[in-house]
Amino acid sequence: MIFKNSKVYDVLKWIGATVLPALGVFSVTIGEIWNVSQIAIPIGGTFTALGILLSACLGISSIKYKALNEKGENKNG
Repeated sequence: MIFKNSKVYDVLKWIGATVLPALGVFSVTIGEIWNVSQIAIPIGGTFTALGILLSACLGISSIKYKALNEKGENKNG
């Protein structure tokens, strides 16, 4: 998946690398404080896993984009 719009890429990268992991840590921390860790830990793990998945997909996209640009195949499209 190669993004034509760098703003979309930047937003998704921010969500994957910052927002989702932060939500994961937040949910686990709040779950411990409120004594509902049996619910909060799976939710936090899900947020963290989604962040890693999104970041990995974006990393692959970035590698493909750079490879296409080095070959000159992505100049006009």
